[in-house]
Formats: sequence, structure tokens, C-alpha cells
Amino acid sequence: MTGGEESSSGGEVGVLSRFSSSTEQWEIKELRIPFDSDKGLYPFMWDTDEVFSFRGLMCWVDYHRGILYSDVFSDLPELQFVQLPGIEIWDDSHDFSCGRQLPEAYRTVEISEGMIKFVDVDNGRFGLTKRSGFSVTSWTLRTPELEWEKDCVLQVDDLWCLEKFRDSPLPRWVPEFPVVSKQNSDLLHFVLREPHSSAKAWMISISMRQKLLKSYMPYTNDYINLPKEDEDLDLTRFFFNMPFICSDLYKVMEC
Repeated sequence: MTGGEESSSGGEVGVLSRFSSSTEQWEIKELRIPFDSDKGLYPFMWDTDEVFSFRGLMCWVDYHRGILYSDVFSDLPELQFVQLPGIEIWDDSHDFSCGRQLPEAYRTVEISEGMIKFVDVDNGRFGLTKRSGFSVTSWTLRTPELEWEKDCVLQVDDLWCLEKFRDSPLPRWVPEFPVVSKQNSDLLHFVLREPHSSAKAWMISISMRQKLLKSYMPYTNDYINLPKEDEDLDLTRFFFNMPFICSDLYKVMEC
């Protein structure tokens, strides 16, 4: 499905393309977007950050708004919307994020243990706006009620105070690019680095309920295609803001 398309009547619609193996034909359907300013769903402001399937539904995520979902195999598919919890919803006149920036650096919506999980770092405020007071909040979307339930809140200051963290070479800064373990929804993985472009990166794993730093290890990117003029630079510890696809990451990060 593509969004942001203008229908013949002038409104914005989602466009669903379905291929039938029996007829070998593509079918194009326009899906009405359920705009609701009270929930932060404004016309022509949707931007898809993530796509996944869940229990027969296709889901499209905008990390500044919420989840659009639909049964795309229905004879009459329609879009429905669930707002993300605990975040500032912005429009063109109230931009709380100074532009879209890179929302996947501080938010993720994923499937873990058969549930939809949402992780928000600093409760919606992006990390460059302050030096301390960060928090990591995890939520679960309860079905069939489609209501968000807050699981855990971890104050990053408390993470920094842990003995294992204090005794480590890890920098005191906000964790980024959250990933939820597929096998353990309590276990979150992050990239950790100082807030400057040349910072070397670490991978850390945190138990949200136990509020423990489970493990950490240097991040390496296997970057091998360096131009000759940059051969003296070691970029193998640099993280290039590319979100992870979680598969067996939890095995790599086990203590």
C-alpha cells in the first residue's frame, strides 16, 4: 500500500495493490484514511516508517502518529488507526520534533512473543534536546481491545548508576535504535555512543523489568569499502544510523 495519494475527489487515500494468482491480474483499491485530528492523524502528513503483518492484518507505522492497519484480503478492505501512546503528536503548526529527523533512532514497533510492542526513548522527546533525564518506556498493545498497556519505565540515569555500567567503558548517553528481542519481550537491545559524529558505538542489552544491564559489546560494522584517501580512518566501530532487523540478535548479545 502507498499513502499520500490524492483521489479523484481531491482527498488523500491509501492505495492498495493486490495480485491475484488465479486471474494473474493486479487489483487497485483506494482505501479511505480515517483522519482524526484528536488522535493526531492529519491529511497529507503520514509517513510510513515500518511495515509488518500481525494476525492476518497488514500494519503501517508512522512513529510520530500511530499504526494504520487493514485486512488486505477482505473483499472490502478498510484502514483503521491506533495512536501510539505517550508521545507528542505534531502537525505543521506544532512541530515538537523539529522535523521528522530520524524517529527510528528513538522508537520502534515490533512483534515479540506474539504481541505488538512499542518502545519509546525519553517519552517522545528526541535525545539531542537535553543532557539528562532520559527515560525508556515499553508498551504492549492489548488485543482485541486495541488498548496500550504500559509495561515498564527505565530512567536512563538509573542505568548509568548500575555497578556493571559504572565499571564498564560505556559512555553516559541516551540509548538509541531500540530493538525488542523476538523471544523475550522484556529484553531490549540498543546502540550506545557519545553524541558526536566520530563516536565509537556499543551494543547493549537491558532487562526492562529487572532494570539490569544484561550485556554489552563493541559494535563492528564490517565496513570494508573505504576510499584510498581514508585508509587511515578506522570506521569499523562507527554506527551509520541504519536500523537493525532483529532475528538472532539476542543470541549474539547473551552474556
